[in-house]
Amino acid sequence: MPKLETLWLNGNNIANLSIFLDKMVQTMPNIKHLSLLKNEACPNYLTGGTARQYADYRQYVISRLHRLETLDTSAVTAEERADAVRVYGGIAAIVSSRQQAPPVPVAVLAKEDEDPPRKNKKARKATSDGSDSSDWTDNESDWSSDEERPAKV
Repeated sequence: MPKLETLWLNGNNIANLSIFLDKMVQTMPNIKHLSLLKNEACPNYLTGGTARQYADYRQYVISRLHRLETLDTSAVTAEERADAVRVYGGIAAIVSSRQQAPPVPVAVLAKEDEDPPRKNKKARKATSDGSDSSDWTDNESDWSSDEERPAKV
């Protein structure tokens, strides 16, 4: 939805502001008017939040959504934008760069936990009838000198 400019999500049980904004930055980069009133993620007097919590919330949202002109019921001021950059500028840049990095495939993550590949690390002993036995053997010659060989149990 890159063309979306106005979004009112009042009272929608949004609790995690960071995750919500991560999705918005990716899917709605041109948002100009946003309202999140009556959500846990928006700590204002309607949800029991303090004035300081609400000001911090505004700074964080403004730092993540660069084209934002109106947040909740108030226009974004130049002073708020400057404060948002001062307080969250570095964090927003780090988060933005992390989002632009290509995702790591799950298969790659799984392989990091596995042992390094070894040729014929373990070989089954064949029985006289041609079936595999349940015994496993280590082939001593398959381990290079710089690899740590697991202890035999």
